[in-house]
Amino acid sequence: MKKDLNIFYLFIKKQEIPKIGLQIRVLSKKLKFQKEIVQNLLSRLFKIFLADCLKSSQQIVQKPQFETLKNLSFNQTTQS
Repeated sequence: MKKDLNIFYLFIKKQEIPKIGLQIRVLSKKLKFQKEIVQNLLSRLFKIFLADCLKSSQQIVQKPQFETLKNLSFNQTTQS
């Protein structure tokens, strides 16, 4: 019985533990790669979001100025 356990232990030690270690290393590399992909995607999305916010804020700022000028010119023509 003890001999069987020793053989079993040696089998696990020589076969499975290195495989498990390899699997852990492979998974950690995959996770690191996936983490980089996610960070790049989030960075791109954030840049797109900021660009969109900038465009919309410029439109908001420019539109009321145009409307004000339009209203002023309309008021001047009606007063004349």
